[in-house]
Amino acid sequence: MPTNLSHPEQLSLEVSVGAVEGVEEPPTQGSLGKIAGEGFSWISLSLIAGKTLSFLSQIVLGAILLDEEFGIFAIAISVSAFVSCFRDGGVPDIIVQKGSSKFEQLSGPTFWIGMWFSLAMGAILAGMSFHVANIYGDPKLVSLLLVIAITFPLGAPASILIAKLRCDLRFQTIAIIQVVSQFIRHVGAIVLALTGFGAMSFVLPLVVIAVFEDVASLAATRSAPWLKGHQFKEWPALLSKSLWVLLSAFFRGFALNGDYLVLGLLVSKKMVGQYFFGYQLAAQVILMLAMSVQQILFPVLSRLVNESARQAKAIVRSFRVLFFLSSPLCILLAVVIEPLDLLFWNGKWAAVVSLVQTFAFASPLRGLISFTHVILSARGYFQTRAWLILVQGIVLMAFAALGAFLFEGNLTGIALCVAISQSVFNVFTSFVVLRNFSVSFKQLVGAILPAYSVAVIAAIICLSLDRYFLATVAPLPRGIELALVFMALFFVPMRLLFRTCFDDLVGILPNRISDILQRLFFLSPQTNQHRLDS
Repeated sequence: MPTNLSHPEQLSLEVSVGAVEGVEEPPTQGSLGKIAGEGFSWISLSLIAGKTLSFLSQIVLGAILLDEEFGIFAIAISVSAFVSCFRDGGVPDIIVQKGSSKFEQLSGPTFWIGMWFSLAMGAILAGMSFHVANIYGDPKLVSLLLVIAITFPLGAPASILIAKLRCDLRFQTIAIIQVVSQFIRHVGAIVLALTGFGAMSFVLPLVVIAVFEDVASLAATRSAPWLKGHQFKEWPALLSKSLWVLLSAFFRGFALNGDYLVLGLLVSKKMVGQYFFGYQLAAQVILMLAMSVQQILFPVLSRLVNESARQAKAIVRSFRVLFFLSSPLCILLAVVIEPLDLLFWNGKWAAVVSLVQTFAFASPLRGLISFTHVILSARGYFQTRAWLILVQGIVLMAFAALGAFLFEGNLTGIALCVAISQSVFNVFTSFVVLRNFSVSFKQLVGAILPAYSVAVIAAIICLSLDRYFLATVAPLPRGIELALVFMALFFVPMRLLFRTCFDDLVGILPNRISDILQRLFFLSPQTNQHRLDS
């Protein structure tokens, strides 16, 4: 709920696969695979912790706050997204793409570019807060946007220092920082909501997070780039490269939040709040996975940029692991959302159950486009990425508006329009991009279809079972029974028919975790042949 090109690629995405100047040589196959695997494990742990905290927070906030308060926050965070994308000047991605050997050379000017951009964007957001409040007819938006604006300059140091951690592949440190940040965000929101802060409960913890990440990243890197001076002579070259990073980030505002902005003008704030609540609940897993994929695979694939065959294998296996994890985790929510609503909210959010189910089924396919962005960034094709994100945002907003028009404010109808359009767009564009990276449509389908199709079939069976046999059962046992049946219907066929998915997952995990999975699913011991970058 968050890269740069000098190549003149066209929107047709017919990109070359030549080497990118200035990229570090990759480590050996085994060492990079081990680093990626350990990084995946740490980021996965932070993902699980963050997902748990986020879910618990949404349970509590869903019971305390009003629909309208969710709607106000959705509008505020959507508006701020279009300004916040410029706050670091796009320079952290330049640092990651260039590698750790260039950090000392680039850290001074990139820090000051990021800081001045952050100050300017914070001032712009503060200045426009009153106009936004007038447009949407709610003065509460002013205070929310002012708080968000303060976080821009506060977070500037961390953006550069965390980029260094990514360059150094220090995923354990990044994971720890992320977990603490998630704890501050969600626990802080709960405490504030319980004490009557309303929609402000969402944004006030962001100030604390910005300060914490500054201190934590400084302690981890022992680097002080602000002491190295502005080095203005380096700015033109850096800014010319960061242009497409900034445009990508700006366009991403449309791709991630455009539907909230459109619906805020077409339907009531109550309905926007319901849409936001349901969409965020369904998207939690895939958004966190996408963030984890970017943090790990961007620096890893950047180091493989001069080894096309090796990079193509890493891409296919990464897709397979991504869908093996995301399909059951995302689609399980479609199975248990109704008993969860009855258990935690006593039916308060019954209106969004169908919406959550719709987005839960589409969520794994949404992860395709995030992964495709990472692949383009690793090759340095930031201009292509920017245009792709813009088109993605236009499609999202157009179909959100179409859904509101066709279905006259029916949440499920709007969700269907958005989910179907996103799924088709993501699959098509991923295929177009990946064929330029020696990944065929057959390989793409072979990587995503097994886990996704088995999860969908398992969910359909469980929903039918729930409708005809479990509808009158108490919410807690009903949810537990559905979850257990779903997991059995997913993992047993996957183990019998698609053993490769297990092999790929086992191959990137630390030995202790791998041993547990091997015994749990009766797998024979694996070797390094299943390492992610092999």
